[in-house]
Amino acid sequence: MNFEKPKFNEKLTIDIDHPFYLHGISWGKKIKRILKILFNQNFNSFFDIKKDVFYTYDWIIDHFEKPQFFFLLSQNTKFDSSISPNYKPYQTIIKYIAKKTSIGIHPSFDSSENLDLIKNEINLLENIANQKVIHSRQHFLKYQFKTLNFLNQQGIEKEWSSCFWDKLGFKNGIAITFSFYDLENEQITQLKREPAIAMDRTFLSYLNSNPALAKAKINELKEKVKIYGGNFNLITHNETFSNFGEWKNWKEVF
Repeated sequence: MNFEKPKFNEKLTIDIDHPFYLHGISWGKKIKRILKILFNQNFNSFFDIKKDVFYTYDWIIDHFEKPQFFFLLSQNTKFDSSISPNYKPYQTIIKYIAKKTSIGIHPSFDSSENLDLIKNEINLLENIANQKVIHSRQHFLKYQFKTLNFLNQQGIEKEWSSCFWDKLGFKNGIAITFSFYDLENEQITQLKREPAIAMDRTFLSYLNSNPALAKAKINELKEKVKIYGGNFNLITHNETFSNFGEWKNWKEVF
């Protein structure tokens, strides 16, 4: 049996967990971060929100073709965002990016168990961006089969959570988009799953890679996908491109 080689596609995806470093956060966190900013002499961050070290949105949009953004809109737990979805500058960013490229929801930490959270967060993003939300990736990549079924019921067309968090590679054994199969009802659903091959945090926290080693590994994986065809999807965050703090010298890696 002959199979047609899939076309090679490359996509950068960006999770927005912390839209700003200094702005929109509590004073307790802000004081600690101000000290760090002073130490690094990044004084413009105080006065201009577009100079905030985590404000990398324009740079990302300018340097990557049609990047896919996912927005976290919850403060429910300590693992969620430190910034309220009602913070007007955050909403302004969402509206701005939605006009430039594709956006999706980044359902919160507890949403894989509490499905109502997913529905509420999708509705909130749709109201802010004034468009239907069809893309989703779970925060911390946390999901269950019931999560995927619920996303399908909510009209999500593509789900992007399939990725190893502690290593690199092909979690599903393939690098192409595939349909989610509903085991309970024994049927193929309309929901498509889009696997990712590597995540920024994996290099930094689990593989103890430096930027040079990480870039070499990314290029190695990319060449493999080019040989066999498929989608080369990477997971990053806006702070990854900040060249600040733990992400110093990582800006050009991805």
